[in-house]
Amino acid sequence: MRARWITTPITAAGLTTAAALMPPAASLGAGALGGIALWAAANSAPEKKIGRWRVALPLAGATALEAVTAFADPGLPTMLPAAAAWCGGTILLWPRRPKRSTTAPASTAPAETPVRVPQTFEAFLVSLWEEHIGVSIAPGTRLANIDHKGGTAFSAIIVGPAGQPVPKIDLRELAAALGVGQECLKLRPISGASPNLVRLICGPPAAQPTTLEEMWQLQAAGANGPAPNTIILDHKATDAGVRLMLERTDSEPISINTRRLATRLDVDDPTRIVVEADLTRAVVSLYDTHPLESVREATIEDLTVADDGTIAIGVAHDGTVIRIPLIDPTGGALHSFAAGCTGSGKSVLAYLVIAAERLSGIVSWVGDCQGGTSLPEVEGLVDRYATGVEGVVAMLLDLRQELRWRTAVMAQMKLGNIADAAIPPFPYLSVSIDEFNMIGRHPDQKIRNLAREIVEDVVSIGRKVGIGFRILGQSLLLKDLLDSNLIREQGRTGFAILLRVMSEMTKRKSLEGFVEDPSLVSNIRRDLGGTTIDDVFYGREKARISSAGMGYALSDNRAVLMRVFHTTAKRARALLSHGYTPVLGERPYPVTTVEALRTLLAPKGTAAARGDKAEEAKFAEDLHGEPLDQPETAGDDGRSIADAIVAVLAEEGEPMRRKDLIAAVASLLDCNHGSVDNGLKMLVDEGRLIKPGRGMYALPN
Repeated sequence: MRARWITTPITAAGLTTAAALMPPAASLGAGALGGIALWAAANSAPEKKIGRWRVALPLAGATALEAVTAFADPGLPTMLPAAAAWCGGTILLWPRRPKRSTTAPASTAPAETPVRVPQTFEAFLVSLWEEHIGVSIAPGTRLANIDHKGGTAFSAIIVGPAGQPVPKIDLRELAAALGVGQECLKLRPISGASPNLVRLICGPPAAQPTTLEEMWQLQAAGANGPAPNTIILDHKATDAGVRLMLERTDSEPISINTRRLATRLDVDDPTRIVVEADLTRAVVSLYDTHPLESVREATIEDLTVADDGTIAIGVAHDGTVIRIPLIDPTGGALHSFAAGCTGSGKSVLAYLVIAAERLSGIVSWVGDCQGGTSLPEVEGLVDRYATGVEGVVAMLLDLRQELRWRTAVMAQMKLGNIADAAIPPFPYLSVSIDEFNMIGRHPDQKIRNLAREIVEDVVSIGRKVGIGFRILGQSLLLKDLLDSNLIREQGRTGFAILLRVMSEMTKRKSLEGFVEDPSLVSNIRRDLGGTTIDDVFYGREKARISSAGMGYALSDNRAVLMRVFHTTAKRARALLSHGYTPVLGERPYPVTTVEALRTLLAPKGTAAARGDKAEEAKFAEDLHGEPLDQPETAGDDGRSIADAIVAVLAEEGEPMRRKDLIAAVASLLDCNHGSVDNGLKMLVDEGRLIKPGRGMYALPN
């Protein structure tokens, strides 16, 4: 304001002086204009008066000076004092600028809601949750205990509605509201806290993996991943894919879920991922396409037994040849097991093994429980061929006679194992039973019990006398027919192959005892590279590649993905026909027919009702090698088998398992197991023994 009091008079004086020096006519014109300006300034709006006064006053002053000079002597000395006097008056008359009002002018515009601008990240998050997330995404919730870790990273606790758990929150919607990637968000329950509280963790944006090791850690090796707490020790590329050597980083056994791993790695067929593991390390093979889409046919050379007793039966996923043992050159015969559903390739496997036995001079007995429809090509090319459940059980009765006869011969020769003989006293005998599970489903319990008794005896002691037993069935779930531990123990000495089965549960149960972790093994699909879910939805047709013959060779607690050599029925018969048919020749026991089996298992009184006890006893002696009433015959110590059973149970003082009781009595009296078993049944029927549990026997008191 003070600057205006100085500069304004100077400006006015200059203008006045200039006006005074004008010619009279010009001064009069300026005066007229000054009067008009004074009138306009007086009637102007307040905010315009100051500017107009600045122009009007000098012009009006020029008119006044012109009037003064009319009476005075014109000249510069007269004009200057007049100009000075005018300037002084101008200062006094200079209008004042109106004072600014400290009150804001009233506004007619509608009032606006003030916008709250949070000053901190925590305040912003709380505001966002209250106004949006807690209303539409997680209704009724609020955020507490926010811990900002920098950038968009934070942790907090979501508090649910009073007395209610935190509602289910869609991470996709929550990520969109927070403006972060969905993979950055995690919801975790709070240990020991109410479901009303849930921890929210928002991590920094995940960096994209640039190496194979980083990809594995991100996709698979997390605590909840398909291969938790594992690292890649080494890797190598192959023509078919890549192989990884993994190791578990903590003290737990390695565990890899192939189905979940296939999902994480976007692999459409889990069997393209092959896992072989020991306790803490594993080799994972990732194939671009299925490695076993096709295999070659078997040759005579493949099926010829090598010096180590093995034959080539198929190809592993990595191209190596799979060899399985037929005999143990140092331990005798071997027992083996193969399981697979209809169409899985069991029959082809059986044909190849039987052809190898013919080439090697091993006598083959074959039982087809399905009435001759499973292995029809072997009829006439093996020493013994039985069809139907009853026909197979009749053959098993003769197998028991063969077992006892061989045991007696080797005892006379003081030979502990057939493998120890320079010249074996008899050829190796291999018995294959296809669709073995059908025996367990037979309606006659006597059939089931008899088959179980014989097979357990053969599997337990057959190896040392040169008798091997091979079971082929829908699964290895044989607990109703055989002791599961016995199956697995003997399967480890021979071979066990699991082909495609009907369900994940059947696969898992069949693998128990053969591999440490059944989850490492994927069930085989019926078709390879076949119809996908997209094809089903859109109705697209694709060529199907059968997986018949594909399965796992089980050995050393490992499951190796493999495929049996391809063959056709014509080719199988050609392989079976090669060479000659090894036979046992004449045996010191009669061949049991189905009719003889039915007579044996007929209800009591069939022969006894005619009072022909001698005939019944004679038939039983021919069939079993001992009379029916042998349980009451005396042992070397003068006691009957029944008395010995009672004495052993009394001495034990508690219930005994059937297997242990039979072994104890047979050892005490030097008698066979079948006689003791008959004695047990008789004592139970008479009420002198009770069965407190499955397979358990005890005295009534």
